[in-house]
Amino acid sequence: MITKKLFDQVEAGFVYIDQDGVIQLFNRAAKQITGIIHGSDYIHPSGQIEEGDIVLIADNLLGDDDGGLTSEHLETIGIQDDSIRAGAGIVAIGVFQSKKSKVNYKVFHGSVPRGILSVEKVIGGMSLRATIDYEERLLSIHVGEQVFPLNYLISMGHIVVLDSQTYKVKFIQAKGYSYRGETIRELLEGKIFLAKGDEEITPQPVGNEVTSFFNKGPFVDDVYSLLKGEKHSIKEKNYFLHHRQLLCSLRVAENSNGGKGVCVNMIDVSELGSLLSKRDEIIERIERNLTPILRSSRYTEEDFPSIHGSSMAVQELKYFISKAAKIKSTVFITGENGTGKTMVAREIHRAQTPDKPFIEVNCGSIPQTLFESELFGYVAGSFTGALKEGKVGFFQLAGAGTIFLDEISEIPTSIQVKLLHVLQDKRFYPIGATEPVNISSRIIAATNRNIMEEISSGRFREDLYYRLNVFPITIPPLRYRPEDIYGLTQSILENLRHEYNLSEKKLSGSAYQMILNHSWPGNVRELQNVLERAVLICEGSTIYPEHLYLQEQRQSLRLQEVREEAEKNAIQMALLCTKDRQELMKILGVSKSTLYDKLRLYGLQL
Repeated sequence: MITKKLFDQVEAGFVYIDQDGVIQLFNRAAKQITGIIHGSDYIHPSGQIEEGDIVLIADNLLGDDDGGLTSEHLETIGIQDDSIRAGAGIVAIGVFQSKKSKVNYKVFHGSVPRGILSVEKVIGGMSLRATIDYEERLLSIHVGEQVFPLNYLISMGHIVVLDSQTYKVKFIQAKGYSYRGETIRELLEGKIFLAKGDEEITPQPVGNEVTSFFNKGPFVDDVYSLLKGEKHSIKEKNYFLHHRQLLCSLRVAENSNGGKGVCVNMIDVSELGSLLSKRDEIIERIERNLTPILRSSRYTEEDFPSIHGSSMAVQELKYFISKAAKIKSTVFITGENGTGKTMVAREIHRAQTPDKPFIEVNCGSIPQTLFESELFGYVAGSFTGALKEGKVGFFQLAGAGTIFLDEISEIPTSIQVKLLHVLQDKRFYPIGATEPVNISSRIIAATNRNIMEEISSGRFREDLYYRLNVFPITIPPLRYRPEDIYGLTQSILENLRHEYNLSEKKLSGSAYQMILNHSWPGNVRELQNVLERAVLICEGSTIYPEHLYLQEQRQSLRLQEVREEAEKNAIQMALLCTKDRQELMKILGVSKSTLYDKLRLYGLQL
């Protein structure tokens, strides 16, 4: 009894399976993770959906994780729509088996959608809303002031039922519904749902053979492989158990009687938008929506070791890097601070001329009076204070390699004229020289500013911009590609572990959720700094929210950021209405080229 109470206090799920394959210990955290305990503060008695009951549904992938829900089942709440197909996203508010009441619903057909799909209705003076937030991967149902949320990894069906007479909640969906037989399909077919209480446990796993509880599959196979002595341990492997994505570590342990069993530690990563064993499947889904050229190109971490992520935006970025590496044209990289402009420049250089110099010039750190001498050098005796042997400039140092001009918008206009001629003529005169120096280096420039605003204000020459912008590459901010955060986090933690010679550290579920909810104004650089501080102050093996220092997120008042956010929201709303290019151009009032530029900038897609 003491052992059970002790293990019930552990945050991570813990299961012990004896040598006969029988579950002997299943702590409270494991029950919450697998859905045996429903994990909600709301309770209700058992029952079933009856005629006149109000049904609210939010299902992000029809037919996948809702028990096989079809358009026929939706007819029970008044939806008569032959266009609804498997794979659609649907939100609906209707009355069960009523021919008089009108149903409110919206349907979204498409892959990897973004934005919010929502429907509202007022019944009996009560405001009701069902919502799918595709970016946050959140299903939420609002009943007056009450909110019933469910996070999803790949797919999930959410349902809340109100009593026809009292309008009180008589059923809520919760984790573990598939095990309890409470999928949307089963409920709409009239199946009785179970009561939910604070300590309700249905069924009791202890005493059951592991296969009868978890069903046949990779997890049970690995348990028996350990029991047979074929393996001693399995570290951090992902399993899909009871429609939950679980990260499990298994190891053989000897009990007090001399027998051997298997200890299982499990962490729920389903709610965190993370992907491990399902990662390839998600990548394939994303890539199906790329252009034919991009879809045929699959890049691995080994191809571009500094560029982490598997989102469509990152795959497209890798594609452009590979193309830029095959040409000598000038590359112009744009993106916010911390997005990785220097890394992209280095990857282009590494893929093209890895044995040649890579000269990185931070234009923002050079005093304006020294720009010309630093970039182009000078000959001996050119001016008072000059070195007697002269000075070789950055362009000469680059040789046949690459010169990377970071924050190029900081170059004074007087030097911009000379730089323009260098790009045009491929040669320059060092200060005081009478003979030109020819250049053969690849030029890559970058800025975090809105270059068109810099041109409009007169701070940057328009003709120089067009000379630089031969092969443009835009790096999307981290907040527009949240699907990359998990992979980036794992990579950064692994690098920090090696850098500081630390033992392995993992993020707790609540810490992951905190990271996913942050907007990352400092992008990847901010993520690196936050994790570095966390691993240095964390004494144990698990990083908790208190180890993460995140700056308060204040609403930006910068006109550029406000405008970009408004543009993104407008495009997302338009995409919920149509995927047709011509219709989108008409709704948004933009040209074809502008539409595609904006889609690429914000990581959106048709």
